[in-house]
Amino acid sequence: MSWPNAFAAQLSSDNSTLLNHQLHFTPWEMDMVGSLLFAGMMTVVFPAGWLVGRFGRRLPIICGCFPLVIGWFFIYFANHGIFIFVGRFLCGFGLMIMMVSSKIYALEITNTSFRGMTIVTVDVMKFAGYITMATTVTNLTWYKMAALNVVLLVIFGITVLLVLPETPAFLAVQNKEAEARRILRVIRGPKADVDAELSLLKLHNAKEGGSLGYTALVKKDALKKMTALFVLLFFRAFCGSDVIISYTTRMLKDLGVTLDHGISTLIISSVSLSGIIPMSAVVDRVGRRLCMITSLVIMAMSYSALGFYAYFLPPPQLAGHKLDIRLLPSLDDNVTVSYLPEATRYVEPRHACGSQIFALSIWLHPRLFQLFFSFCYLPTPGPGLFDGGEVESRLFPVFCFIGITLGNAAGMSTLPTMIVMEYFPTSSRAQGMSVCMLWLNFITVAALQAYSTLVEALTLAGLYWQYALISVAAIFHVLFFIQETNQQNIG
Repeated sequence: MSWPNAFAAQLSSDNSTLLNHQLHFTPWEMDMVGSLLFAGMMTVVFPAGWLVGRFGRRLPIICGCFPLVIGWFFIYFANHGIFIFVGRFLCGFGLMIMMVSSKIYALEITNTSFRGMTIVTVDVMKFAGYITMATTVTNLTWYKMAALNVVLLVIFGITVLLVLPETPAFLAVQNKEAEARRILRVIRGPKADVDAELSLLKLHNAKEGGSLGYTALVKKDALKKMTALFVLLFFRAFCGSDVIISYTTRMLKDLGVTLDHGISTLIISSVSLSGIIPMSAVVDRVGRRLCMITSLVIMAMSYSALGFYAYFLPPPQLAGHKLDIRLLPSLDDNVTVSYLPEATRYVEPRHACGSQIFALSIWLHPRLFQLFFSFCYLPTPGPGLFDGGEVESRLFPVFCFIGITLGNAAGMSTLPTMIVMEYFPTSSRAQGMSVCMLWLNFITVAALQAYSTLVEALTLAGLYWQYALISVAAIFHVLFFIQETNQQNIG
């Protein structure tokens, strides 16, 4: 998912491919690089649900590796944008199969008391992948990253084939109780009451009245659950949960951030782990709903601050002026900043409050003025303020992005899909999840593809305020319409 960040960062400085062709992408085509992954995921949702429901949880994890390997091969040998598009689509195809099967596997293989932590651990690995992608961007080109992913997928597929057993829950529903009992004893230990666990599991699935698969989803209770889940997943997509991950580099550039975008992306990806690891430790204690509400509050506050920043201090246009990166010893030896070779002058604030703060900062202390300048202004060419052209970059948007990413990782990126799985019993879990994931991927594609259009229509400030309002609406939906599933036996 975060590969478009590396691709966008490298394409701006070197657009050559492995075969020495030149790639050129419009903003709309860059939107497609991010959204086609989810389009591919959306295409295979129903087959993935059928596959997981018919053949178990283990085998589809292995099957998902094949389209992923083919997709990354398309990207590796790409000499035209169409190969990138096909590769991203195929990667989405395989990723959906792996995601549905692996998350259900993690849900069914673990004990109820730490089920949430186990499922979140799957997403911890996902965010660790984002960090790996951000760190390798400085050493590997985007097509070499594709080759590395092929190697890792082959190793992963062989490991799953040789090591992982099938889940006892699936075996029990398929009337293979002897094998389910044997695997449960290995997983739970010799002192565990595996017969009681199997009996309870069969009891929960018996409540479906013999309905299996997709037929169990047309009942009244199931339809109510799915309606609440559809609204929750809509809020997840349009509060920017996946947009912030896929378009970090572009969004920072749009805000005029002059920090190195690889470093900025790495910082924000690292913050994701800082949010999801503590959440994994408390999700089985405080519950899913409280974690999601906390997540949404943090996101709403950060989006609001970013919206006010973009409205009162919009980034000036610097077309045709190249920004380099270097350290500024006068502030901090570890601060990465940008500078212009020519002398620079400041940009006057467009609003009265900005002018007042600007004047007050100069009156209080020149050092405070310099700090305010670094957070709120971007230099434009011209004679004036600083000799030598050394100015600081816009750091405030980076801090806002850190807050958004921290809040997203602390709940909204992971818990909605966890609740989707916990709402359905084993006999219809794969099918229920596939229907919900079809909806999620449809609206995620819409959210990603609409980014450029929304920026033009609403401006950056309007876009971030929209995300903030949707986050607030999601809080009320979680409070009144989402059931707590923590510590409940789900069958």
